[in-house]
Amino acid sequence: MEYIINTFDKHSIYEVAFKLNGQIISENETLVIVNSDDEFILYQELEKILDGDFRITETDEKGYTLELDLKIDKLINWGELSRILSGSRTAVSKNRTPKKHNDNIQSLKWKLEDWVKSLRS
Repeated sequence: MEYIINTFDKHSIYEVAFKLNGQIISENETLVIVNSDDEFILYQELEKILDGDFRITETDEKGYTLELDLKIDKLINWGELSRILSGSRTAVSKNRTPKKHNDNIQSLKWKLEDWVKSLRS
């Protein structure tokens, strides 16, 4: 699937394009096209590269774009989530997730993303 990444920073587009084998669409608009089979993995890679905000826009097979604001992490109280999953407030964070909790956290993020989309509809 093809995604358009808006880095909101002119300097970051080169790093994103290089590390993710993307193509710069517009330097002025800070847009990069990237191909990825898994949106979540793409999101994780972008978090490693970019410290600030970014937006991923998904392109469907007809070329239409569907905006997905993937800053769901800001909606999650990571300390409480960690306490619920592991009993410890520090075991899980947005930057550190034990493998045994990956599926639960991914499910939560997808549900939050769907909820945000339903609010915008």
